[in-house]
Amino acid sequence: MLLLSGNCSGKVHIEQVFCYNKKGENKRALPEVRNAMKICYNCFHEMGDSMRFCENCGNNLGDQDNSGFPGALPCGTTLYGRYLTGRVLNQDRLLITYIAQDSRTGETAAIREFFPEGVCERNSSTTVYVPDQLRSVFLEGKDLFLQEAETLSDLREESGQSTGIQSFFNQNNTAYLVIEYTDAASLQDYL
Repeated sequence: MLLLSGNCSGKVHIEQVFCYNKKGENKRALPEVRNAMKICYNCFHEMGDSMRFCENCGNNLGDQDNSGFPGALPCGTTLYGRYLTGRVLNQDRLLITYIAQDSRTGETAAIREFFPEGVCERNSSTTVYVPDQLRSVFLEGKDLFLQEAETLSDLREESGQSTGIQSFFNQNNTAYLVIEYTDAASLQDYL
């Protein structure tokens, strides 16, 4: 499936998206088309093009990129056909965490991207590149990341309790985990 996704520079990306259910069966996300408006990538408030600061949260709309975080996705990248990424919340040695908005529900979420420092890089605005000599290390780590996500998701289903896990999937040659967005202190409890 081809997916069109825009970013804050106004470019359109075409990418192939693959996601899998628990049985490993290939499921595919449907593309989501958004109107071209100025969006605050801190709170996802939409406003007119002439605004310099978000009228909802006060964010400087002229400074909405993730350039201070090596390898981070551009603001406005669409993942899984439904999640619009915003600013980076945190970056550590293994993961980049973004604030995001679910275009189907309008809810805010946090997305964790498997992006181990020194093992991979982004060779385009979205696709992750892994050198051949590090591929096995990267794939092993990515598999563990997805196994942990699946285990937490299974616990939620078995117990009927919320684990905060909303979704997990493969895209851009890496893996993602979507969790409920909470304030920074509570977010660390999930992670």
